[in-house]
Amino acid sequence: MSSKLKNNNIALIMGGVLAAVNVIVILIAGSPYDVAHKIGVYKMIPPVWMWCLSTVIFGFLIGYALGTVAYVVLSERTCREGEIWAYRGGMVFVGTYLLSLAHYPLLFVGERMVIALVLALLTLVCSLLCIFCWSRVSIAASIIMGVYTVWMAYVLFVSGYVVLNI
Repeated sequence: MSSKLKNNNIALIMGGVLAAVNVIVILIAGSPYDVAHKIGVYKMIPPVWMWCLSTVIFGFLIGYALGTVAYVVLSERTCREGEIWAYRGGMVFVGTYLLSLAHYPLLFVGERMVIALVLALLTLVCSLLCIFCWSRVSIAASIIMGVYTVWMAYVLFVSGYVVLNI
């Protein structure tokens, strides 16, 4: 099996796992429609189904980025310093992912708008740190995390809009 194919397998598996976790969190959290009607932010957010689909897609993308970095480290294609940056980025990535998982239920189901705003801000900061760390290991993973950071900036904007207009 070629190394390129192994890279795709690890990255695809990680992407699939993180996307599946996002789907599970969305399904367990419950319906966001009651809160969406209460806060009336339909001007600022896409339809809820599109928000959920975007969350799952970005979950897959960041899982793919994690798999790419894991492949680089596991295939010993990086030096010790690169491994250190990969692990640092991995620790920040865990924070990024867990905070982003908590954001959806807090904003749309739990009606904890201020906490959701703080989580969105922390997630954005963690994803920026992840980009910085992983840029020394894998440019592709950094670009994917950059796209995810743009999504999180939008999530922060929506959360801030909700908090300021209630």
